[in-house]
Amino acid sequence: MGRNNQIGGCTLKKKILVDGRCFINKGSSIAVYLYNIIEYLVQSERFIIYLVINDPGYKDEYKKNNEVKTIFINIRNNIIWDHLVIPLMAIKYSCQTIFYPKSSSCGYRLPGKRIITTIHGVIYEVEKHKVKPFERIYWKAAGKIATRVADKIIAVSESDKNDLIKYFGCRASKIKVIPIGINKNFLSQTSNREAFELLNSYGLVQKKYFIQIGSLTKKKNQLFTLRMLKDYLVKNPQYKILFLGPTDRDYEYYNQVLAYIDHCSLNQQVIFSGSLDQNREVEKMSLLVQNALLGLFPSSYEGFGIPPLEMIALGIPVLISDRGALKEVYGEANTLPLKEGLWFTELENLLADRGYYNSFLIRQKAILENYRREDLGNKYKALFNEPK
Repeated sequence: MGRNNQIGGCTLKKKILVDGRCFINKGSSIAVYLYNIIEYLVQSERFIIYLVINDPGYKDEYKKNNEVKTIFINIRNNIIWDHLVIPLMAIKYSCQTIFYPKSSSCGYRLPGKRIITTIHGVIYEVEKHKVKPFERIYWKAAGKIATRVADKIIAVSESDKNDLIKYFGCRASKIKVIPIGINKNFLSQTSNREAFELLNSYGLVQKKYFIQIGSLTKKKNQLFTLRMLKDYLVKNPQYKILFLGPTDRDYEYYNQVLAYIDHCSLNQQVIFSGSLDQNREVEKMSLLVQNALLGLFPSSYEGFGIPPLEMIALGIPVLISDRGALKEVYGEANTLPLKEGLWFTELENLLADRGYYNSFLIRQKAILENYRREDLGNKYKALFNEPK
């Protein structure tokens, strides 16, 4: 069944089986990505979504939405999930399309069913040394399977598309480039009524801290931030750095970061938020971002890189690296090579000159027009409505 059928003049809605496993990774950009896509598809009123999750916290998230049927299955094994759970649920509920949003798919084709998968970059090929051996083997295999089995691959940037062609030999015609959209709640600043209490709970003062969003991992490069800011923080103890994101994704790297903080005696000036669910704790996250002085994003690789867009939308300028797709997404004028001295000079310029700070932010805000939610939503709706 490729197209929507009609009975008695009424269009039957297309059924989509969605892998919702990423919701269990609170604070991840992929969880935000899927949340947005579900919203896009629901708004079209053309689809019924069968959302398969293993996070009990999301059981009631769509309870009031008749377009989303939530199926909870308490399985954490990725291989069983990809190759058995998702295909069996698609067969059980007679879904025409299966969507894997997290760089994987089942290992075989299903008759009469269209498989769509999104691949968010290939860091395990581009920067092998920053991925643990087992994870590299797993995600490389998952990526290869997905590029061969899926009917359509979503790449989140042209850079991502080029990497898929280069490393997996994927046909260009099979790849559709659709960027990641911003959570709608980041598009308008929230009230500051609760800001003081929230900031106080983290030991922060409005506009007296820098912020970096992302899991604490080698790829996100928090050690670069600390090395770059070390002397400034020592000389200006009233300022702090907030690392907003989970700390349990790479314990070896986390311990390296802690050791560096201890070595530099920055224990009172470095704050870790831990995991925040960007889909359900948006106001909390928005307040932490919009009350920061400056955003930092020195990532060593990104297939897209959504956090800078979120920070810019909330009214703070961001220093962004030029690695991976970041130069493509944000433009050469808004990205920097990963050189600590260069970053610190730009940071000093922003802090010393309010006019430069404001013009820098205005220039970055112009980027938002390239990623309008309505435009991206229409692209996703059109893709999922295509015949097999």
